[in-house]
Amino acid sequence: MNFGECPYDDCSGLLMLEVPRQTPAYVKLDCDDCGRAVWYRLSRVDPDCWTEVEFLRRYSVDGKTIKVKPVGDFRGYYGRIL
Repeated sequence: MNFGECPYDDCSGLLMLEVPRQTPAYVKLDCDDCGRAVWYRLSRVDPDCWTEVEFLRRYSVDGKTIKVKPVGDFRGYYGRIL
């Protein structure tokens, strides 16, 4: 399980997500408290979450292959989208 908070400064929404068998995996969900889009990296080692704007600055999303990859000099993880 990954536990955390909504990444928006004015929201204190909590998250609890089950980690899939294959990680890292990414998922875009709406926060239950504020309703805004949040991207999560589900991982047993290094989970994280971002606002949608922050995520799209760091990663590109390929809708056909359903994968994300780091953009530019950012050294992020490659992974699939759930």
